[in-house]
Amino acid sequence: MGLLRPLNVPTKSWESITIGCISFEPVIIPCSKLISGYKDQVGEKPHVIEFHKILVITCRHSDYAFLIPSVSHINAQVVIDDFTKYISPTIG
Repeated sequence: MGLLRPLNVPTKSWESITIGCISFEPVIIPCSKLISGYKDQVGEKPHVIEFHKILVITCRHSDYAFLIPSVSHINAQVVIDDFTKYISPTIG
């Protein structure tokens, strides 16, 4: 349905971004490695988090990328929340 046209070349960092998702075998990480002081709060209970995907957000101008580990289900709201939580404060 029409001719392919190339994307515009960005002139500033974070003017244009790409978002993708990489799926892989689950990685299980103990909560005590992610949260400082976790053992002091909960004790020796073996709580773990399973990550199934990595959300990749890349700046097309600088090729700087953020890799955000995610749980199994990613939808538009998760992407928006992760972007505003992790990326907006660092590029603003």
